[in-house]
Amino acid sequence: MSDSLQDRNLYAWLNGIARDGGSMGSLAEALATIVQRSVVIEDSSLRNLAYVLVEPLDALRKSTVVNSRAAPFVSKRLLNTGIYERMKQELRPVIVEPIPNLGMTLERLVAPIVVSREIFGYIWVITGGLEPELLTPAVEQAALVAAVILFKERIDQEQAMAQRQIFLQQLLKEKEISPDLTEQARRIGIWPNQPYQVLIIHGPPESGGNPRPLLREVQEWLHHQRRRPFVVWHEERVVILHDGDEGDALAQDMAEQLAHPARNILIGVSQESTDLGQLVSAYKQASEAILIAKQMGQINGVALFSKLGLLYWLYQVPSDALTGNPYLAQVKQLSQHDERRRTELVKTLEIFLDHGNNLVETAQVLHIHRNTLVHRLRRIEALCGMDLRNPLERLNLHAAVKQFRLRS
Repeated sequence: MSDSLQDRNLYAWLNGIARDGGSMGSLAEALATIVQRSVVIEDSSLRNLAYVLVEPLDALRKSTVVNSRAAPFVSKRLLNTGIYERMKQELRPVIVEPIPNLGMTLERLVAPIVVSREIFGYIWVITGGLEPELLTPAVEQAALVAAVILFKERIDQEQAMAQRQIFLQQLLKEKEISPDLTEQARRIGIWPNQPYQVLIIHGPPESGGNPRPLLREVQEWLHHQRRRPFVVWHEERVVILHDGDEGDALAQDMAEQLAHPARNILIGVSQESTDLGQLVSAYKQASEAILIAKQMGQINGVALFSKLGLLYWLYQVPSDALTGNPYLAQVKQLSQHDERRRTELVKTLEIFLDHGNNLVETAQVLHIHRNTLVHRLRRIEALCGMDLRNPLERLNLHAAVKQFRLRS
């Protein structure tokens, strides 16, 4: 085994795969032949791109291959170990010790696939009793070849949708829809007088790698659903122009079915636009829905612009209009108290108001006893000099808490 790993002809074989336009499948087969061990290549969202199974195997490797991805609880545990963060910092292979309660009874070597210091994916090899140092050169070389393949795929993908990207960029720049842009829209299947909703899908990988695999996953999901909307990659997010008024339901289905600990998905959805000229406003609505949802602590699911209501008004309030607001000043005072005393008074107040002043529900959400909650609320009243039984003061404090979240 050690002799075969030192054979330079085998490394030339790996390099030839990239030169000759080979696939991830052929790379996985070549690497498995060289190291005589099981190989899995995955993208930055931890989905399998190719694999070759060679004994020895453990339960985790078998299940990952069958399901095309590790189970959510497995991915979450692996993310929590810090191995992905370590690879992000060092851009080098790391050894992953066995985690028996995950069915991972065999040691692994995992190498990042790096393009311009950005991680595009990972190569996993079960060491199977071999010293990782023996495997590292071959795995690192394979990672370089994988980087070339993925980069070429990205260029091909960008060329395939270049016309769509140019259209969207021009649409977002122009104040009025020109005849040329209208004709360009028709050529790519967008009818100017048809109603549309804009969906923007935000989903950076939890591993910190390149976010672009999200585009492929969304396209595959839409294909499986037999849907053919306008889809384009723009500003590191997926943008969909959905014809009709069912974009809310589409976004909900997508968020639920594509959810995974390896990558949170937050989808902003605009209101319905009646013609091409309103798509700029619709794009802005979907973008702002995501931004506001993130400021409010939402990291996944769907953010509907139509449901923002008061939050959108608060988001639009200019900073100078907030000067002198006594309720916002009180919330800031509570926040400073939290920082000094390591308490959670702002969070407690927000959840209490969010749940309609219901003590039982608030205590359940905070996982505290009802008496503890009552004590906190009295402390909030004392610090703010206000009475939470007063409906007007509750309303003003609720708006101030949300404003504080949006501005923090």
